[in-house]
Amino acid sequence: MLFYVKIIKNKGYGVGKTNYIIFDLEFNSTKNTKTSRFINEIIEIGAVKLDETLQEVDCFSCTVKPHFSKKLNPYVKKLTNITEELLKDSDDFQTVSSQFEDWCGSDENTVFLSWSDTDLHVLFENYNQLLGRESIDLISNYLDLQKYIEMFIPRENNNQISLKAAAAHYKISTDSLTLHRACDDSRLCGLLLKQTFDKQKFLSIIRNINNHEFYKKLIFKPYIITDLKSENIDKNSVDIHCPVCDEKIKFNAKFNKKTKAFTSVLKCKNCKNKIAYTVRFKKFYDNISTNVKVKEIKQQERH
Repeated sequence: MLFYVKIIKNKGYGVGKTNYIIFDLEFNSTKNTKTSRFINEIIEIGAVKLDETLQEVDCFSCTVKPHFSKKLNPYVKKLTNITEELLKDSDDFQTVSSQFEDWCGSDENTVFLSWSDTDLHVLFENYNQLLGRESIDLISNYLDLQKYIEMFIPRENNNQISLKAAAAHYKISTDSLTLHRACDDSRLCGLLLKQTFDKQKFLSIIRNINNHEFYKKLIFKPYIITDLKSENIDKNSVDIHCPVCDEKIKFNAKFNKKTKAFTSVLKCKNCKNKIAYTVRFKKFYDNISTNVKVKEIKQQERH
Protein backbone atom coordinates (compact mmCIF):
# COMPACT_ATOMS: atom_id res chain seq x y z
CA MET A 1 0.00 0.00 0.00
CA LEU A 2 1.74 3.19 -1.14
CA PHE A 3 1.13 6.87 -0.97
CA TYR A 4 2.94 9.74 -2.43
CA VAL A 5 3.33 13.41 -1.68
CA LYS A 6 3.64 15.96 -4.47
CA ILE A 7 5.10 19.32 -3.50
CA ILE A 8 5.54 22.54 -5.49
CA LYS A 9 9.14 22.83 -6.70
CA ASN A 10 11.54 25.00 -4.71
CA LYS A 11 9.11 25.12 -1.80
CA GLY A 12 10.50 22.15 0.14
CA TYR A 13 8.68 19.31 1.83
CA GLY A 14 5.57 20.34 3.70
CA VAL A 15 5.69 23.94 2.44
CA GLY A 16 3.20 25.49 0.03
CA LYS A 17 0.40 23.59 -1.69
CA THR A 18 0.82 19.86 -1.13
CA ASN A 19 -1.04 16.98 -2.78
CA TYR A 20 -0.98 13.44 -1.43
CA ILE A 21 -1.62 10.21 -3.30
CA ILE A 22 -2.29 7.01 -1.39
CA PHE A 23 -1.86 3.88 -3.46
CA ASP A 24 -2.77 0.26 -2.74
CA LEU A 25 -2.36 -3.07 -4.57
CA GLU A 26 -4.27 -6.34 -4.54
CA PHE A 27 -2.34 -9.32 -5.88
CA ASN A 28 -2.44 -13.08 -6.52
CA SER A 29 0.52 -15.42 -6.00
CA THR A 30 1.30 -17.51 -9.08
CA LYS A 31 4.25 -18.86 -11.09
CA ASN A 32 6.01 -17.07 -13.92
CA THR A 33 5.89 -19.79 -16.58
CA LYS A 34 8.91 -18.35 -18.39
CA THR A 35 11.27 -18.29 -15.42
CA SER A 36 9.56 -20.80 -13.06
CA ARG A 37 9.81 -18.12 -10.39
CA PHE A 38 6.84 -17.20 -8.25
CA ILE A 39 5.35 -13.74 -8.60
CA ASN A 40 2.71 -11.82 -6.66
CA GLU A 41 0.82 -10.76 -9.77
CA ILE A 42 -1.07 -7.47 -9.36
CA ILE A 43 -4.82 -7.74 -10.01
CA GLU A 44 -5.89 -4.27 -8.85
CA ILE A 45 -4.38 -0.82 -8.41
CA GLY A 46 -6.31 1.79 -6.46
CA ALA A 47 -5.38 5.25 -5.23
CA VAL A 48 -6.79 8.46 -3.83
CA LYS A 49 -5.32 11.93 -4.23
CA LEU A 50 -5.57 14.34 -1.32
CA ASP A 51 -5.12 18.11 -1.29
CA GLU A 52 -2.98 20.08 1.17
CA THR A 53 -5.72 19.78 3.81
CA LEU A 54 -5.82 15.98 3.32
CA GLN A 55 -9.22 16.08 1.62
CA GLU A 56 -9.80 13.68 -1.28
CA VAL A 57 -9.81 15.43 -4.66
CA ASP A 58 -9.30 12.56 -7.13
CA CYS A 59 -9.15 8.79 -7.30
CA PHE A 60 -7.73 6.00 -9.45
CA SER A 61 -9.15 2.48 -9.56
CA CYS A 62 -8.42 -0.25 -12.07
CA THR A 63 -8.41 -4.05 -12.07
CA VAL A 64 -5.62 -5.78 -13.99
CA LYS A 65 -5.89 -8.79 -16.28
CA PRO A 66 -3.33 -11.39 -15.09
CA HIS A 67 -0.61 -12.43 -17.51
CA PHE A 68 0.34 -15.74 -15.86
CA SER A 69 -2.53 -16.93 -13.68
CA LYS A 70 -5.81 -18.21 -15.06
CA LYS A 71 -7.31 -18.89 -11.62
CA LEU A 72 -7.23 -16.83 -8.47
CA ASN A 73 -6.17 -18.25 -5.15
CA PRO A 74 -9.44 -19.03 -3.25
CA TYR A 75 -8.18 -17.01 -0.27
CA VAL A 76 -7.55 -13.95 -2.47
CA LYS A 77 -10.93 -14.32 -4.12
CA LYS A 78 -12.71 -14.53 -0.77
CA LEU A 79 -10.72 -11.67 0.76
CA THR A 80 -11.18 -9.23 -2.12
CA ASN A 81 -14.37 -10.44 -3.85
CA ILE A 82 -12.45 -10.08 -7.13
CA THR A 83 -13.33 -12.83 -9.60
CA GLU A 84 -11.78 -14.29 -12.76
CA GLU A 85 -14.79 -12.97 -14.71
CA LEU A 86 -14.09 -9.42 -13.55
CA LEU A 87 -10.42 -9.64 -14.53
CA LYS A 88 -11.05 -11.26 -17.91
CA ASP A 89 -12.19 -7.98 -19.46
CA SER A 90 -9.58 -5.80 -17.69
CA ASP A 91 -6.50 -4.24 -19.29
CA ASP A 92 -3.09 -5.86 -18.81
CA PHE A 93 -0.44 -4.63 -16.38
CA GLN A 94 1.52 -2.73 -19.01
CA THR A 95 -1.55 -0.66 -19.91
CA VAL A 96 -2.76 -0.10 -16.35
CA SER A 97 0.69 0.79 -14.99
CA SER A 98 1.10 3.34 -17.79
CA GLN A 99 -2.30 4.83 -16.98
CA PHE A 100 -1.40 5.00 -13.31
CA GLU A 101 1.93 6.72 -14.01
CA ASP A 102 0.14 9.29 -16.17
CA TRP A 103 -2.39 9.86 -13.39
CA CYS A 104 0.38 10.33 -10.80
CA GLY A 105 2.40 12.68 -12.95
CA SER A 106 6.13 13.22 -12.41
CA ASP A 107 7.90 15.54 -10.01
CA GLU A 108 11.40 15.33 -8.56
CA ASN A 109 9.90 16.19 -5.15
CA THR A 110 7.48 13.26 -5.14
CA VAL A 111 7.60 11.00 -2.06
CA PHE A 112 6.03 7.51 -2.09
CA LEU A 113 4.94 5.64 1.03
CA SER A 114 3.76 2.09 1.60
CA TRP A 115 2.02 0.19 4.38
CA SER A 116 5.19 -1.79 5.07
CA ASP A 117 7.36 -2.30 2.00
CA THR A 118 5.38 -5.35 0.81
CA ASP A 119 3.48 -3.47 -1.88
CA LEU A 120 6.67 -1.75 -3.01
CA HIS A 121 8.26 -5.18 -3.35
CA VAL A 122 5.23 -6.48 -5.29
CA LEU A 123 5.18 -3.43 -7.56
CA PHE A 124 8.84 -3.95 -8.38
CA GLU A 125 8.26 -7.67 -8.99
CA ASN A 126 5.67 -6.80 -11.61
CA TYR A 127 7.77 -4.04 -13.19
CA ASN A 128 10.72 -6.42 -13.33
CA GLN A 129 9.06 -9.65 -14.51
CA LEU A 130 6.33 -8.17 -16.74
CA LEU A 131 8.02 -5.03 -18.07
CA GLY A 132 11.69 -6.02 -17.80
CA ARG A 133 12.58 -2.95 -15.72
CA GLU A 134 15.23 -2.86 -13.00
CA SER A 135 13.72 0.02 -11.04
CA ILE A 136 10.48 1.96 -10.68
CA ASP A 137 11.27 5.29 -12.31
CA LEU A 138 8.12 6.83 -10.87
CA ILE A 139 9.56 6.60 -7.35
CA SER A 140 12.58 8.56 -6.15
CA ASN A 141 11.86 9.12 -2.45
CA TYR A 142 10.22 6.56 -0.19
CA LEU A 143 8.72 6.28 3.28
CA ASP A 144 7.26 3.22 5.02
CA LEU A 145 3.81 4.37 6.18
CA GLN A 146 3.42 1.47 8.58
CA LYS A 147 6.66 2.40 10.37
CA TYR A 148 5.50 6.02 10.48
CA ILE A 149 2.16 5.10 12.09
CA GLU A 150 3.94 2.82 14.57
CA MET A 151 5.77 5.89 15.90
CA PHE A 152 2.47 6.86 17.51
CA ILE A 153 1.10 3.49 18.70
CA PRO A 154 2.57 1.52 21.66
CA ARG A 155 3.04 -2.16 20.73
CA GLU A 156 3.89 -5.34 22.59
CA ASN A 157 7.11 -7.11 21.56
CA ASN A 158 7.53 -4.71 18.63
CA ASN A 159 5.01 -6.69 16.57
CA GLN A 160 3.98 -4.98 13.35
CA ILE A 161 0.55 -3.40 13.39
CA SER A 162 -2.03 -4.04 10.68
CA LEU A 163 -3.93 -1.31 8.86
CA LYS A 164 -7.19 -2.48 10.43
CA ALA A 165 -5.68 -2.50 13.94
CA ALA A 166 -4.27 1.00 13.43
CA ALA A 167 -7.73 2.23 12.38
CA ALA A 168 -9.26 0.61 15.48
CA HIS A 169 -6.64 2.28 17.69
CA TYR A 170 -7.72 5.69 16.38
CA LYS A 171 -11.43 4.71 16.47
CA ILE A 172 -11.76 5.24 12.71
CA SER A 173 -14.94 3.58 11.46
CA THR A 174 -14.56 1.22 8.51
CA ASP A 175 -18.31 0.52 8.16
CA SER A 176 -18.59 2.48 4.91
CA LEU A 177 -15.42 0.97 3.43
CA THR A 178 -14.82 -2.28 1.56
CA LEU A 179 -11.54 -3.38 3.08
CA HIS A 180 -9.05 -5.39 1.02
CA ARG A 181 -10.05 -3.45 -2.08
CA ALA A 182 -7.38 -1.08 -3.28
CA CYS A 183 -9.34 2.19 -3.31
CA ASP A 184 -10.93 1.86 0.11
CA ASP A 185 -7.72 0.65 1.74
CA SER A 186 -6.13 3.79 0.32
CA ARG A 187 -8.93 5.92 1.78
CA LEU A 188 -8.40 4.33 5.17
CA CYS A 189 -4.69 5.18 4.99
CA GLY A 190 -5.68 8.75 4.22
CA LEU A 191 -7.80 8.94 7.36
CA LEU A 192 -4.90 7.59 9.41
CA LEU A 193 -2.54 10.11 7.86
CA LYS A 194 -4.93 12.93 8.71
CA GLN A 195 -5.07 11.82 12.35
CA THR A 196 -1.32 11.44 12.77
CA PHE A 197 0.44 13.86 10.42
CA ASP A 198 3.56 15.23 12.09
CA LYS A 199 5.88 17.04 9.69
CA GLN A 200 9.08 16.43 11.67
CA LYS A 201 8.51 12.69 12.08
CA PHE A 202 7.28 12.40 8.52
CA LEU A 203 10.42 13.96 7.07
CA SER A 204 12.77 12.04 9.36
CA ILE A 205 12.20 8.64 7.73
CA ILE A 206 12.03 9.52 4.02
CA ARG A 207 14.65 7.58 2.01
CA ASN A 208 15.98 8.14 -1.48
CA ILE A 209 15.55 4.91 -3.46
CA ASN A 210 16.49 6.12 -6.92
CA ASN A 211 19.29 3.54 -7.30
CA HIS A 212 19.65 -0.13 -8.25
CA GLU A 213 21.24 -0.97 -4.88
CA PHE A 214 17.93 -0.28 -3.14
CA TYR A 215 16.08 -2.73 -5.38
CA LYS A 216 18.74 -5.41 -4.91
CA LYS A 217 18.24 -5.05 -1.17
CA LEU A 218 14.46 -4.99 -1.54
CA ILE A 219 14.30 -8.37 -3.29
CA PHE A 220 17.04 -10.04 -1.24
CA LYS A 221 15.65 -13.01 0.70
CA PRO A 222 17.23 -13.43 4.16
CA TYR A 223 18.43 -16.92 4.99
CA ILE A 224 19.78 -18.92 7.95
CA ILE A 225 23.52 -19.68 7.74
CA THR A 226 24.11 -23.38 8.37
CA ASP A 227 27.85 -23.59 7.70
CA LEU A 228 30.12 -22.49 10.54
CA LYS A 229 32.95 -22.06 8.03
CA SER A 230 30.99 -19.38 6.17
CA GLU A 231 32.98 -16.20 5.63
CA ASN A 232 29.87 -14.28 6.74
CA ILE A 233 30.29 -15.47 10.33
CA ASP A 234 32.53 -13.57 12.72
CA LYS A 235 32.85 -15.94 15.70
CA ASN A 236 34.58 -13.27 17.78
CA SER A 237 31.50 -11.09 17.63
CA VAL A 238 29.24 -13.72 19.22
CA ASP A 239 28.35 -12.43 22.70
CA ILE A 240 27.60 -15.33 25.08
CA HIS A 241 27.44 -14.96 28.86
CA CYS A 242 26.83 -17.49 31.61
CA PRO A 243 23.24 -17.09 32.89
CA VAL A 244 24.46 -17.82 36.47
CA CYS A 245 27.54 -15.62 36.94
CA ASP A 246 27.51 -13.51 33.74
CA GLU A 247 31.03 -14.65 32.81
CA LYS A 248 31.74 -14.33 29.08
CA ILE A 249 31.79 -17.70 27.32
CA LYS A 250 33.96 -18.24 24.25
CA PHE A 251 32.29 -19.39 21.06
CA ASN A 252 34.79 -22.22 20.55
CA ALA A 253 33.17 -25.40 21.83
CA LYS A 254 32.13 -28.40 19.80
CA PHE A 255 28.77 -27.82 18.15
CA ASN A 256 25.83 -29.87 17.07
CA LYS A 257 23.65 -28.57 14.26
CA LYS A 258 19.95 -28.58 15.11
CA THR A 259 17.00 -26.85 13.38
CA LYS A 260 19.35 -24.54 11.49
CA ALA A 261 21.13 -23.54 14.69
CA PHE A 262 24.33 -24.49 16.52
CA THR A 263 24.01 -25.96 20.02
CA SER A 264 26.61 -26.76 22.63
CA VAL A 265 26.91 -27.77 26.29
CA LEU A 266 29.91 -26.82 28.45
CA LYS A 267 30.97 -26.02 31.99
CA CYS A 268 31.43 -22.38 32.92
CA LYS A 269 35.09 -21.89 33.95
CA ASN A 270 34.11 -19.31 36.55
CA CYS A 271 31.12 -20.78 38.44
CA LYS A 272 31.52 -24.42 37.30
CA ASN A 273 27.85 -24.69 36.35
CA LYS A 274 26.86 -26.65 33.26
CA ILE A 275 25.55 -24.37 30.53
CA ALA A 276 23.66 -25.05 27.29
CA TYR A 277 23.49 -22.48 24.55
CA THR A 278 22.13 -22.16 21.03
CA VAL A 279 23.39 -19.75 18.36
CA ARG A 280 21.59 -18.94 15.11
CA PHE A 281 22.96 -16.73 12.31
CA LYS A 282 20.72 -15.03 9.75
CA LYS A 283 22.06 -13.32 6.63
CA PHE A 284 20.38 -10.12 5.49
CA TYR A 285 21.44 -8.06 2.47
CA ASP A 286 23.91 -5.86 4.36
CA ASN A 287 24.29 -7.46 7.79
CA ILE A 288 24.22 -10.67 9.83
CA SER A 289 21.92 -11.05 12.83
CA THR A 290 23.04 -13.33 15.66
CA ASN A 291 20.50 -14.86 18.02
CA VAL A 292 21.84 -16.43 21.23
CA LYS A 293 19.88 -18.42 23.80
CA VAL A 294 21.61 -19.56 27.00
CA LYS A 295 20.37 -21.59 29.98
CA GLU A 296 21.78 -23.36 33.00
CA ILE A 297 21.37 -27.13 33.03
CA LYS A 298 20.05 -27.87 36.51
CA GLN A 299 20.84 -31.11 38.29
CA GLN A 300 17.42 -32.68 37.56
CA GLU A 301 17.79 -31.93 33.85
CA ARG A 302 21.06 -33.87 33.63
CA HIS A 303 19.44 -37.25 34.12
